[in-house]
Amino acid sequence: MPGGTRRPLPELFCPIEPRISPLRAELDTDVARWMEVSRLYEHPAQLKRYVRSSFGSFAARVCPDAEREELLLFSRWLAFGFFYDDTLFDEGHHHEHPYPAADAVMAIVSVLSAEGEPSDLPRPYDPDGSHRLDTAADLVLRTRSIATPEQFDRFRTQMILWFYSYLYEPLTRQRGNGPTLPGYRVNRLHNIASLPYVTGAPSHVAGSPLDDVSRVSNALYEVVDGLARRVLDAVSSGQSNAEARDAWAALLLIAQNWRGSPDLPADLKTVVDEALPL
Repeated sequence: MPGGTRRPLPELFCPIEPRISPLRAELDTDVARWMEVSRLYEHPAQLKRYVRSSFGSFAARVCPDAEREELLLFSRWLAFGFFYDDTLFDEGHHHEHPYPAADAVMAIVSVLSAEGEPSDLPRPYDPDGSHRLDTAADLVLRTRSIATPEQFDRFRTQMILWFYSYLYEPLTRQRGNGPTLPGYRVNRLHNIASLPYVTGAPSHVAGSPLDDVSRVSNALYEVVDGLARRVLDAVSSGQSNAEARDAWAALLLIAQNWRGSPDLPADLKTVVDEALPL
């Protein structure tokens, strides 16, 4: 900044107490030791940077209620992804040249896509260990052991799309004109695994708790919509009837569960408070 002055950063405040897994410290210790043993670094400074990144703490915040083995696996996948991204794409010569980038992509894709393929196909080739395929294969195996078939297929598909997206920038740079804005935008949708979130509500694995919550939420919406139509029809016609009164009572019984919510509009809260108890 001009004159060497610094502007103070605004204090960030979250009114909600964060939920963090009690395994947070154990996860950070485990992932730091695992990265060192697995050689997921090119030089000591890089390893120190990864340790400071606290991948275990991130996993503990994202999934505070997950089981220990799930959190350990999540933390290690985070660490492996950052190492592979930094070392083989962002920080090395792969970023500018498509051939080593393609080697790195196909190496990891060969591990992710090996499930279910005929045994006589060529196996992953990593003679000098630069792509850490043994480590990747172990992570894939552990993931398959705790995931349902549907979860595992979804995971593999997204991971393969993610790694393939790393070919885009080196190839466009090789042509000499760099990435286009439309192409870059589409590529980043896959690169940051955000496609389900920008095209609509993310889908949930069938049979999972989130899937159950989604079904209940949709069912409740349909119930409320049907009840509200009965009330509005009676208001519009100016003719009260028993069905409309019963529907209004049912809506109030549903609404009372949100009486204490800060997101409930003030006027609706007033209506509910004045109408209850029935």
